[in-house]
Amino acid sequence: VSVWNQWRDAHFTTEMDNWIEHLKFWTGLYGSAEGGVSPAGKIERQIITYEGLVSDSHGPTSALSLAKFLDNTVGIDVTTDPSTVSCIWQKVIKYKGQPTAPGSGTRDIHSERSGSGFRPYSMKQYDYMISSLNELLTSHHDDQQLRPILESYIAEAQLIKATREEDLAKAKEETANSEAIQPEAEIDSLKQQTAV
Repeated sequence: VSVWNQWRDAHFTTEMDNWIEHLKFWTGLYGSAEGGVSPAGKIERQIITYEGLVSDSHGPTSALSLAKFLDNTVGIDVTTDPSTVSCIWQKVIKYKGQPTAPGSGTRDIHSERSGSGFRPYSMKQYDYMISSLNELLTSHHDDQQLRPILESYIAEAQLIKATREEDLAKAKEETANSEAIQPEAEIDSLKQQTAV
């Protein structure tokens, strides 16, 4: 975690700003202010989040959404059969049913593409993240694809920040309480020593 903290502190603002510029570029290039639909009514972009794609509950639906979007692209033929797309999702995203052979280069079939949910950002970084996401939400409020994603990211960041603030306050209170108790224990110990 300490290596991550050093990297994070050196790069957080730049990485957040790059992500925002990336998002602005692609949302500005494809679709109207209301989302990924052109003024002529053609679906020009599909936004799929990593979290949605690897989720056991939403992953197959996200993969099907992607398949349908790609199938509407000239020159691309993609299956949109829900059971086939779900099977492909299981094999590609969750590595289900793939044989393993030592030295074969086969990926870890036990991978769930999930890691620790712990995201050790500083309070200042959470503030910057939430502020930046709120600015994006304001400028893309009518975007039917992007707005719900931004709202969920903002809500998650606010919840994590609030939880971390509560944890820090409890830790500070416990430290203060233990420091207050320690002198009393020392006095009791001295009383016992002098009584002997």
